[in-house]
Amino acid sequence: MSRNTNLYRYGSTICAYLSILCHERIGTEVTMYTCEDIIVSHNDENELQMLKTGLREFLCRKVPDNDVVFFPVCKNSHCYVIVVLTKLYTVLYLDSLGLVKRKDLSFVMKIFKLYANFNDQEFDENRYSYYAPGVYRQTNGYDCGAYACMFGEAIILGDNSSYTIPINGNLEEYRIHIKDKIMEYMHKNSTLPNDL
Repeated sequence: MSRNTNLYRYGSTICAYLSILCHERIGTEVTMYTCEDIIVSHNDENELQMLKTGLREFLCRKVPDNDVVFFPVCKNSHCYVIVVLTKLYTVLYLDSLGLVKRKDLSFVMKIFKLYANFNDQEFDENRYSYYAPGVYRQTNGYDCGAYACMFGEAIILGDNSSYTIPINGNLEEYRIHIKDKIMEYMHKNSTLPNDL
């Protein structure tokens, strides 16, 4: 199996999990949306093709109208999540390796700008503040996907006391929880949120 196929699987899992959590929060004051992971990952596509894919999703789902937008990213054998807080003009780069890939941040902002231009709206990227807060760091070469889910879940749940986030670092149990959550939706004979 190719590396890109594995990354696509990881990205799809992160996307599905965060989409389910966002879906469960429908009706709350804060609106949230998880974009398809392939928008920023663009493993096999060129940037123009991926901008078209991103703009199509933005237009169909009116993505920037949400308060919080998640962009799962899986590329170069690593997964992380970019979070845009649209009403606060803030972009969070949450990476368990502590890296910041400015090219990915720039790509996300390009999609927002394209959407604004398409709708004859102003878009000033300079209004946005960018943060790479100190987050849990992975200590091996394979926990990045679990951490990406964990970071997204922490934002989605906010101060909710029903965290499933492993404080003690037991990511094996957390990975099982992610699988169980996705399987629960599949066994309900329902479709995943965002038509995943």
